[in-house]
Amino acid sequence: MGLAAQGYLLVAVSGIFMILLAIWAKNQFSVNNTEAYMVAGRGVPAGIIAASIIATELWAGTIMASAEGVYTWGVAGIWMYALPTALSYTVFSYIAPRVRELVPKGMTIGGWIKTRFDSKAHIVFILVALYIMIVFALFQVVGGAIMLHSLFGVNYQMAAVLVATVFTLNVIIGGLWSSVIADYIQYIAVGLIVIFLVPWLIIEAGGPSQIYAGIQSLEIASQQLNLFRADAFLGYFAVTLGGWGVIATLSNSSWQRVFAVDKKGLRKALLFGGWGWVPIAISCSLVGLVGLSLNIEVANPSEIFPQVVQYLLPSGAIIFFATAVLLAVYSSGDTYLNGISSMITNDIYKGYVNKNVSDKQTLKIARITAVVVAVVIVLSSLKQVSLLELMLSTGVMISAPFFPLVLSLWWRKTSSLAVTSAISLTVIVAATLLLFTSVPLYITYISSYILSLTVTVVVTLIKPDNFDFEALKKENAKSA
Repeated sequence: MGLAAQGYLLVAVSGIFMILLAIWAKNQFSVNNTEAYMVAGRGVPAGIIAASIIATELWAGTIMASAEGVYTWGVAGIWMYALPTALSYTVFSYIAPRVRELVPKGMTIGGWIKTRFDSKAHIVFILVALYIMIVFALFQVVGGAIMLHSLFGVNYQMAAVLVATVFTLNVIIGGLWSSVIADYIQYIAVGLIVIFLVPWLIIEAGGPSQIYAGIQSLEIASQQLNLFRADAFLGYFAVTLGGWGVIATLSNSSWQRVFAVDKKGLRKALLFGGWGWVPIAISCSLVGLVGLSLNIEVANPSEIFPQVVQYLLPSGAIIFFATAVLLAVYSSGDTYLNGISSMITNDIYKGYVNKNVSDKQTLKIARITAVVVAVVIVLSSLKQVSLLELMLSTGVMISAPFFPLVLSLWWRKTSSLAVTSAISLTVIVAATLLLFTSVPLYITYISSYILSLTVTVVVTLIKPDNFDFEALKKENAKSA
């Protein structure tokens, strides 16, 4: 059997397994209403949600982009990829309880904004939140397609279609429950990469001393062995921190888990989930050092992890690695796609198009939306690019809604006009800097955060609202 045929067979077998798992989840947990589809019926134990968070973050980026970061920036990349996401969940662990207190029956990130502000602010916020989730779903397709193309020579565009098809079917069948259950399978598979595959690669490369000697032989060895190199701090860490340092707060997948988890275990689930992912990301990033030491050259730096596996290990290990990456992509992909369809259905269709839609019809719309969005994502993924560069550049819009959201939760004067103005202006400026200038990415991120915060505060002081948090709490208590 040829390599490409092996790749297609692997997708078929793993895809059928995931779809059967989604069917089991649908029947087991009665995924036949919107609450089950979007927030898994609420009351999910904290341990399950923590594991689900770890698994959601264990996508192609954890495995491949982390190694690419080290391959590009040397040992400094080991901590620069992992730290921002953990910090993101730490920040969110203090924001989420406030959200849960104010909108206990929420389902999406837009629920609070809809409650707090007018429709203009809500729509602007939702559009940016949707962009963020679509980009994250796009990462899954790109990562899975790069892996299949690199290891098996599968046509990149065909691989993108197949990967997206599998996780789309998972979503429309089982909703969030399908994702949570799949997360466990993914967690085991990627855990085996960390426990067995990464150490195996290091041993086959000659061990730490041989890897160190190989890097020392490079012309730029002093840079690659500098744990705190300045250019990496600005060109890599500042950008990852700007994008991923607040991503948990602005990802609808995180919010769905906030509304799904048992209230008492909320903060614990977020902290254990965010920091529990870090050792895995660091372990995977070490493969970038192996690639450097062997002086492996790749056309696309995102291919360094699969190329190291192919260079050092037998075919059986390659199949295992590819299977684990596919499971990671499927699980994270269906999580983000579920978040997108939930937002469009709950915040846009139900909020503005048909406010009296039945629960059954809402569920149908959510599933149709997932299919339409998946097509858009596939079309956007057809050109092969660096996974890490895509992550760093497209994350810049995350800066726009962060401060407006945080201020809205505690500052009663935060106004609808301020939120609308801050998000709109920041998106325009960030897009202009990103697309039409050569300004370094870290400057774009920093200036965007400053602009968003400044506009929110200044406009609020000029034209404040006067939101009554206590009245909302009393209303929630009555409806409980």
